[in-house]
Amino acid sequence: MSLGTAVVRTGEEDDLRALARWLQEDDVLRGRVRLAEHPIQQGHMGGLLDGIVIVLTSVTAKSFVESLFAWLTARRTATAVTLTVRAPDGREVELTCGSAADAQQVTSSIGKLLDGGE
Repeated sequence: MSLGTAVVRTGEEDDLRALARWLQEDDVLRGRVRLAEHPIQQGHMGGLLDGIVIVLTSVTAKSFVESLFAWLTARRTATAVTLTVRAPDGREVELTCGSAADAQQVTSSIGKLLDGGE
């Protein structure tokens, strides 16, 4: 079982915070989700939110994708997210997700990456 990471990015900090809360409520993902912030810059009171980092295995990847697409479907306004998944050996794949139709492709791509294929 390979351990990888997924980083989710979207244009709005509020969307990232809402998605992070959503993912943290998933029993399978609990403890595997954290917000990633840029370091605090001089003259600013806090760091800028960069994305959400999720620790994945080939077992938890399906639950992550299901939860991500449930959140996208539940939104009143269309939101697309950029998903970068990195395998332990440094290989990575970047995907843009926005509709439920993308779910199977995303699940397949993540599974192949974490299982050693590409």
